[in-house]
Amino acid sequence: MMEGTADQRAMLIQTLNASIQQDGNIRKPAEQELQRLEGMAGLALVLFHIYADGSVDPKSRWLAIVLCKNVIYRNWQNRHAPSHQLQDGEKQQLKQSIVTILQEPPPTAAGGLQNGQKGSVTHLPHIVELSLIIRRICRFEFPSKWPQLGQLLIAKLNECDSSEISDEHCVYIALLHGVLKEQGSKRLIMSRRESFQLGPPLVECVGRVWMRQNEALQQAGEASLTNLPDGVWKASRYLDGLMYLVLTHCFEKLHDHAAGGQLALLMYQKLLLLIRVWKHRPAILASQQWFFKNVKSALKWMCYLVEGQCYVVAAINVGDLLRTALELVQFCRVTQPDVPDHLVRHILILIGNIFSCHSYRFPPAERSQLSEAGMAAAAKCKEQLQAFLQANGGPAQIGEAILDRCLVLNAHEASEYLDEPEEGIREAHGTSETRNAAERALTNIANAPFDESVVSHVVQRLRGDLLQADLSGRDESVLFRMDALLCWTGLLEAKLQAMGKISFRDLIQLVLQLLPRQPHPLIQTRLANLIKVWLSEATPSPAPMDESTLGTTLDIIAALAQAITPQHAPQTPQQAPSPAATAVALASLAPLRLLLVAYPLDNYEAWVQGDRQKLFVSTGLNLLRLVRSPEAQWRCLAVIQKLLSEASITGRTDLSKAHFDQFLALWRQQQQQQTPHDHHPSSVGDPHSQADMQAMIRPAIVDVLKSLVTMACPSKDSPTLLSDELLATCLQVVSDGLLGGSRSSLMSSTVKPPPSSIPTQAALSTTNPPVDGSSALDESCAQLLLAVTRVVQDHQVSSLKGVFTRLVQQHLSERPFTGSLLETVLDVWIELSLIDVLAFLSHRCQVTPQPSALEELPGVFGSLLDVCTHILAHAREEPYEERVYRLLQLLVMALPMLPSPSQTQQQQQQKLHLCVLSLYQHFIKAAIQAGTSPTPTPMPSPHPPTQTPTPLLNGSTVRPPPPLQPPRRSGDDRERVVAGLKVGGIARGERRYAALVPLFVTWSQSCSTEYGEALGAMEFSRLEVAAVLLACFRLFQRPTLLRCGKLQLILSTLLSAHHQHHQHHPHQHHQQHLAPTHHPAPSTFLCPSSPPHLWLALLQELLACCATMLEQRDANRAKDSQQSNIMNFLRNAMESRRQGGFSTSRLPRSVRQQRGTRAGLVGQADGQGGVMAQILTSDDDAPALQAFFRRLAEFLKALLSSGQHQQHQHQVLPSCQDFQALLDAHATPQVKQALSASGLA
Repeated sequence: MMEGTADQRAMLIQTLNASIQQDGNIRKPAEQELQRLEGMAGLALVLFHIYADGSVDPKSRWLAIVLCKNVIYRNWQNRHAPSHQLQDGEKQQLKQSIVTILQEPPPTAAGGLQNGQKGSVTHLPHIVELSLIIRRICRFEFPSKWPQLGQLLIAKLNECDSSEISDEHCVYIALLHGVLKEQGSKRLIMSRRESFQLGPPLVECVGRVWMRQNEALQQAGEASLTNLPDGVWKASRYLDGLMYLVLTHCFEKLHDHAAGGQLALLMYQKLLLLIRVWKHRPAILASQQWFFKNVKSALKWMCYLVEGQCYVVAAINVGDLLRTALELVQFCRVTQPDVPDHLVRHILILIGNIFSCHSYRFPPAERSQLSEAGMAAAAKCKEQLQAFLQANGGPAQIGEAILDRCLVLNAHEASEYLDEPEEGIREAHGTSETRNAAERALTNIANAPFDESVVSHVVQRLRGDLLQADLSGRDESVLFRMDALLCWTGLLEAKLQAMGKISFRDLIQLVLQLLPRQPHPLIQTRLANLIKVWLSEATPSPAPMDESTLGTTLDIIAALAQAITPQHAPQTPQQAPSPAATAVALASLAPLRLLLVAYPLDNYEAWVQGDRQKLFVSTGLNLLRLVRSPEAQWRCLAVIQKLLSEASITGRTDLSKAHFDQFLALWRQQQQQQTPHDHHPSSVGDPHSQADMQAMIRPAIVDVLKSLVTMACPSKDSPTLLSDELLATCLQVVSDGLLGGSRSSLMSSTVKPPPSSIPTQAALSTTNPPVDGSSALDESCAQLLLAVTRVVQDHQVSSLKGVFTRLVQQHLSERPFTGSLLETVLDVWIELSLIDVLAFLSHRCQVTPQPSALEELPGVFGSLLDVCTHILAHAREEPYEERVYRLLQLLVMALPMLPSPSQTQQQQQQKLHLCVLSLYQHFIKAAIQAGTSPTPTPMPSPHPPTQTPTPLLNGSTVRPPPPLQPPRRSGDDRERVVAGLKVGGIARGERRYAALVPLFVTWSQSCSTEYGEALGAMEFSRLEVAAVLLACFRLFQRPTLLRCGKLQLILSTLLSAHHQHHQHHPHQHHQQHLAPTHHPAPSTFLCPSSPPHLWLALLQELLACCATMLEQRDANRAKDSQQSNIMNFLRNAMESRRQGGFSTSRLPRSVRQQRGTRAGLVGQADGQGGVMAQILTSDDDAPALQAFFRRLAEFLKALLSSGQHQQHQHQVLPSCQDFQALLDAHATPQVKQALSASGLA
């Protein structure tokens, strides 16, 4: 399809016309066909030929050139899709076709060449699209790879031999203008050098045409110039722009060119000519658009000339250029105030560029790379500027002129801001391009070496004019001039502080002198902005501030906010503050927020003195009621959240139900303005755009609610209780934000009974790992819910009913939780499960009063188990796995809570036991391999079972996990593993080892029968398992209760090993049966009988662990109230929920790390619930220790009795003598005392 046949062109034209039809059945197939053709070679060339064919109808030619432009823009150099990139041959043909059509265009728009007529480029339709195509190609090809284009355009300009520019030549001038503009935008050094090579030939060709037209315009009188047709000014504009492009971009150092100074002077004279015409007939700007464009272009390129070719301005005279700019500002702002702002902006930019040029203010350096002509031009420019400033009062007077003309507001502008304060919230009095350019000019005027004089002038005016002026607003002219002076002061903040003229304390003292005079709201907003400017510079690295200065600053901000914060907030619209008062209060938020960041509340007492914190929160709440724009609402919420979220605030802010209703109203207002999925933005663009600010309001409301919930944390100095109003608001927000208000409400008074098992096909259908696609709002709502579950009071637990079930339903829907959101939801599930588990344990231990229960855990038991197994099978991230282990631990403890077992519930119980067994097998195997190899083997996650059902648990038929291959070890190696396994190998393992142990402890205590059966079904001997657990014991530093539970797990394993010994030696007499009465199958890998010295080694290690536990219990008793190891999760979770810890809700670290003591549920050590009930419910570890040593004493007595009755030739267990020697040598006095108190003589 390189050139295309006639039939192919006809079909393409038909497709082009079909692509713009309104009928979708016709349009969509045509669009798809065009997308397919774009990947084929030759499409752009065929489209261009259709455009160049005069016999084609105009609409098809337009469609062809537009699509050709788009294809060339996308595929001339396509790095993202190289297969679509145009081939070199097609590129060459396109460039040749463009040159041909420009050189020999058709004579008319309707046909080709006829009767030998010569065509004109003016007959080419859609010249704008053609120009864009040429510019795009020049981006990569001009000038080195496409010299024919430059030669053609220069040749066409050389044909222009008169002062009048024809329409045809005007087209070529416009095309060359676009080419050079594209060339000037290139920043590569090679491209810049190519541009410099174009300068001499272009300046000769273009300069001749440009000077010829200039001479004609200069010779014409002003009267005739004002009556010229707009076409003349169109040609003048393109010629001026072309000439400026050549001079600014096509010469590296224009001042070194022989005609550089003369050309620059001619440019300035052309600017003066345009200004004279404009002043003679001011209405010409509105009547002739090309004249206006010519003036704007001349000013713009003069700015570029000063910036890029500054030394050549010596030929113009810097002083004359500056005088012209200042006079033009005077003319625009006074004589003709309706001049468009962007025209004035270019004038101000020109003034700013003159004062920002280093060479105009300082002499050139001795080792400068300037030529001799350049050095002379630089010195001359400096002299010219100095002479102008001396003759006109210095730089301060220049600044005063700009200040009076551009920064002094008028009555309309001031009232517009005060009546609509939210429109100018980003700046004290709004902003515009002209105002920004004036501020930059004033800042540049204060550059060295003029900074000292300008700063001194401003300080003198502040201490003189400002303090003596009437700021009440009776004389508006004085008021507006003082406002402009304060604006200038803010612009010079850095220099004022650097020179020691006005420090922050000086500024505060100045404001204190002004406030008692009751200044106009306009001045009050400016003063607030000044404080913000001074604080903005200090925010990254704030300097220390004394309490007195901070207190005075806070009093000033409070005084500014008093306009809308009386002692009793207005409750009716008639009492609402005026818009001017709202503007002042809004302005006070900016410095207040900066103070919160730079000088935190917990470091300065000034914040809480005189109820300042309460006053500022009230100000934010009242403003939140008044403002309507998203940005203003967000700023109010941000300040409120910052005030409430500090960790060590002693001051409290009481919020009423009306305030919470206000939050809910704002929340619902934002919800109505967004679609159901609009609160899931993947990224935030411009923070000041309307849509993005609306998207930020709802997360800000959630942040404020989280800060309020934080106040219920008992670790606070003065904690508050979670109020019912706050709880209801939080649950409503979570219902709308996390679950979607249209689905269901968490605030329903009646909750349907949860189903026995929620379907899991939707959530578990994929085998891919979860990806982090959760939104910030969803995660923030989940964190709020987590915070609520951890501080909710016992009588408020009923309000949470339905949350558990609906969270699980949401996860199993079409939009499951993923990423960090899933981590937070897992924490919420753990907290909600813990509420039911604690209530159940309290009932079994007969503790009164019993805590409330949700009674939802049995209903979601099967669904949670499915979710846990799915995550373990597919998610490799540790945060997921650790939380799943904790959730499984709670599910194990919840087994007795299930109703009478049905077939489904039996399958769920068997699935849970199988899952824990699989984890246990992997844990033991990985631990053994870690202790016997230099590199630990990572513990694999269990996968869904796929094998044939096998009898395993209580004779039931379940699907076991894939069998593990037993390691090949010799007998000596086995003995070393059993007797010599130390903590080093385990410590090299992953954190999941530590997270798994509490699960195994709970499993062994709550399901002792299944645990014994599991030991018999494992490929390792019981002594190997005990050795691994003993080696892991030293990983646990505290608390004592968890270490005691771990030793219980070890003891259960040794009891099972002892019982297995009697199963294999039934003829031996024994008197005690401590192990369960079941009969597991013997190990198929290791013989259950082991040498006595292995038993002695394990018992020695067990006694050492007991001694370590007792010693560290006494030494660290005072530390048991601090945050314990992650392995004591259940106890920590209970304490966190009761005391308000927020481990995953992004609260201050001091809150997360604190954990106090709580007198709570204390069950009997040997009562129902076992040792894990002690770990969960007791702050006293004595009952758990007594239970453990009583059980240990019984085990040792049974072991001693078995050793007495064994035959010498079949000796497996230690003898009585060996056992007694072991106790004498390795049992510490504390251990002996504990065993003696437990009945071991």
